[in-house]
Amino acid sequence: MVTERKLMSFGREELVDVFLKAENKNTRDKNLSLFWNEEEDASYKPIISTRDACFHMVDKLIAKGLIRQNVIIEPLHSGSSILTYSCSIVSISDNAQEQIGMNEWWEFVKPNSRQKKSAIK
Repeated sequence: MVTERKLMSFGREELVDVFLKAENKNTRDKNLSLFWNEEEDASYKPIISTRDACFHMVDKLIAKGLIRQNVIIEPLHSGSSILTYSCSIVSISDNAQEQIGMNEWWEFVKPNSRQKKSAIK
């Protein structure tokens, strides 16, 4: 069984903003720059530079169970057929770094081109 460490609960968007060190309204409003260490991270340049690619990586880590996400889907109001959706990242597995290290890093970054080709056939 995988044990998990508790993280401050925040969503995929915030995780992507922290990873990309985004300077936007979201990071200012939620004070996400607290996750950055300017002295240690002065030379930090993420390998993934687009939001789309970063969201793909986060989704892949969630699908592999390395990041745990809490999803709530509920009716807008009682008896409504309109649903609302909210999600938050709640924890990471203790062995996430080890698991990522056992795989090629690009597996978490881009879709497998073989899967794309086989899906077309």
